[in-house]
Amino acid sequence: METIKVSKKHEATQITIKTSHRKEKHFSKGLTTCAVNLKGNISELITTRIYWTKGGTCTACVWLHSMTHDSASGKSPANSGGYCKESSAVAEALTNLGFEFNERISNGVGMRTIEEALNAVGQYISGAKAVKTIIQHG
Repeated sequence: METIKVSKKHEATQITIKTSHRKEKHFSKGLTTCAVNLKGNISELITTRIYWTKGGTCTACVWLHSMTHDSASGKSPANSGGYCKESSAVAEALTNLGFEFNERISNGVGMRTIEEALNAVGQYISGAKAVKTIIQHG
């Protein structure tokens, strides 16, 4: 697979992340995408949080810490199976934010690909070259 590149396909779908999207009792994982400048200063570019319901539905909420402060959520239904639901939910949220990728990131391709996609989005929104996604487990 080549390096993931990103472009803005359309404006973000107007989705307000509601408390129904954020299921704090069911928090599973967080991903923070950061940039480091030449002086060593770190800035947070993207916050991604993943939640699981008792019924097995995975929801991802993504916040961009840029001039627009866009946010969106994505969901992977409980009845779907055979693939990584976390990566599917994050991919849907990134698509809802209007991003398009040169590689397939949807349909449960795995979290490593999602990390690369988040890094590409971080570079796109900040112009920074040194971008890294850090995973926090709940």
